[in-house]
This record gives sequence, structure tokens and C-alpha cells, in this order.
Amino acid sequence: RFIPRLLVLPSTRAPPPAGVPLLRVIISLFACLPGQLNDAMPSLVGMLLAELKNAFENSVPSNYISMLFQCVSLAIYNSNALTLSIIESEGQTIAVFSNWLQFMSKFKKEFEIRRIVFGLLALLKIPAANLPPVVQQQLPEITKQLATLAGQVYAERLKCLEGNEKYIAKGF
Repeated sequence: RFIPRLLVLPSTRAPPPAGVPLLRVIISLFACLPGQLNDAMPSLVGMLLAELKNAFENSVPSNYISMLFQCVSLAIYNSNALTLSIIESEGQTIAVFSNWLQFMSKFKKEFEIRRIVFGLLALLKIPAANLPPVVQQQLPEITKQLATLAGQVYAERLKCLEGNEKYIAKGF
């Protein structure tokens, strides 16, 4: 009953920023329940695809688009083959992956990058022969983006550790 109620909210809510709390719930579900949402995946991924399409057709804040891509990434992490088959069946493979790859440079915060990395790694776990042709063609770019994002996460972690060391050195 909870998942269908979530899916009604996007159609009845105010402009996209009001949808941020809903996306936070979806992110939490995907991150905490890998493989346990398969029955709800078609509805959840379908809603995300509709929101992404709307976001690219209308003027939507980039933080909302970022959250949508984080949701898609975690959907792939949650159930990689199923999510890809849903995206493919909706005819959104080209739109999702081309826009996602173009948007990669806009992920700046460590938690955003980490979510994207989880999804990209889950994508690479699928044998290449089982990937949609469009995704197969993008594998070199996906791998390149994954390496770039891993470097960004590492740099962010170093900054955090340096800050912690300074704080400890001061004696709290």
C-alpha cells in the first residue's frame, strides 16, 4: 500500500522541488532493500522515467534532476537487469543514458557521486551480451565516468579526513 501511494504523489503535487522528499524516500528504499522491490520496480522506475522526461522538457532545477538520476542509479543497484529491461521496454534507454552521461559533471557532493558509482558498478556487473545495444556502445564512456567519479570520491574523502585530523589535533 505504501508504494502505490508514493506513485500517486508525483501526479498530484506541486512543482518538482516539492517532490524532493518523495525522491529521498525512493533513494532510501532502493539503497536499503536491494533485490526486495522487484514487484514494485516497474511502477517506481516508470515514475522516475516520466519525471526525467518532464525534467528535460521543462525548466526544472538541476538538484531535482540530480536526485532523479541518483534514483535511477540506485534502481540499477537494487535490481540491475530488471531496471534495464524496464527502461528498455519504455523506450527510454537512449534518453536516459545520453542525458545521464552528459549530466555526470554536475554531481559534486560525495553522497551523490557514491550513489552514481553504485549504479554504474551494478551496470558493469551485467554481462555485456545482456545489455541493451545502446548501453553496450556506451561502456567505454561509462567506464571512463566511473574512473573520474572514483577519483572525485577519493579527493572528497581526503578533504574530510584532513578536516577530521585538524579537529582532533586541536583537542576537540
